[in-house]
Amino acid sequence: MAYATGQANAVKHPNISDAISDFDPVLDRAQQYAERLQKIHDRILGPRPAEVGGNKLDAPPHSVIGSINERRSRLVAILDSIEQAVVGIESSV
Repeated sequence: MAYATGQANAVKHPNISDAISDFDPVLDRAQQYAERLQKIHDRILGPRPAEVGGNKLDAPPHSVIGSINERRSRLVAILDSIEQAVVGIESSV
């Protein structure tokens, strides 16, 4: 039943650019939860050392592939943050 409901709530995208842009709120939500989890981690175990910024490749402004890669990199960074916080909390319990 949940699958059918998910399909009913699926958003129709008239083009690739809109579909990619609609992914941004999901990334923002994931980022918010990663930050909340990191704050919990910091309260329990103390803050982690600040990370040095990684190198980013600049994509042409209207490149669909570049846009997808940028969002993928952002998602990987969010997941890395979540993973590090969870591992830290698990190791302290």
